[in-house]
Amino acid sequence: MTEPKETLRVTLVSKEESGRLWRLLQKYLCEFSMWEKTDVEEDGDFAYPYFSCYWQEEKRWPLLFWYEGHIAGFALINDYPESGIKTDYVMGEFFILPKYRQKGIGSQAAGQIFTRFSGSWQLKYHPHNRASVGFWERLAAQYAKDGVRCEEHLPEARYEDGTDGVVLFFTT
Repeated sequence: MTEPKETLRVTLVSKEESGRLWRLLQKYLCEFSMWEKTDVEEDGDFAYPYFSCYWQEEKRWPLLFWYEGHIAGFALINDYPESGIKTDYVMGEFFILPKYRQKGIGSQAAGQIFTRFSGSWQLKYHPHNRASVGFWERLAAQYAKDGVRCEEHLPEARYEDGTDGVVLFFTT
């Protein structure tokens, strides 16, 4: 894996830019449907009931990743725990467009997020999404101040397909 030559920019998405993020979210949800087995709605989009909340509620941060002047991905961060345990931040969604994968851009974006949003984190991933397993375990260990706790069987973290999500707990 090579390091990106240009600095990656992580920017907050305004309400006016939300349509752009919605289209990227649809690409992510389409890819994620491989593991979660979700279907599109009648309008052709995947459902995401909390999308508008990112501009209506506090403690929600919609972010875009820019690399060489192009959108490379996004993250949706909030403070709604994947477990019953209170936390400062939750990585609700994280997506790197296929063109930008395996280049260190995802790692750099996650690193900027963990640095910018310092505090306690919960991060859930689908265990069948093999690429995410090593990615998140490596990054959580890299940015955690006091180690990482991993929970594999939390009923609150179950995906719609019935698979138990893996939740990482750590503090940056």
